[in-house]
Amino acid sequence: MRRFSIILLLASAASVLEVVRDDRRIYAGHPWGVAVYDLDGRPVTRVALGEPARALAALGGSLWVGTPAGLFRISLNDWSVGHIWLDGALPE
Repeated sequence: MRRFSIILLLASAASVLEVVRDDRRIYAGHPWGVAVYDLDGRPVTRVALGEPARALAALGGSLWVGTPAGLFRISLNDWSVGHIWLDGALPE
């Protein structure tokens, strides 16, 4: 029950576009990138992407982030970022 209330708290914050969690962390998509929290709601890091993080999926040691400009892959080990660009930006 406690973890559920943390997700509601994050989701009610201004500018949160998407929320997902795995067995270790909670990830909140924002207009600028992704904020990462532990399961007790303490901040872990922020990853600035310069794009709105509209879709998130935590899979296989990576956080996949869908944006209007393409797909980002954030390594959950060292927070490094890879990016696959789209030919043109998607409409919001």
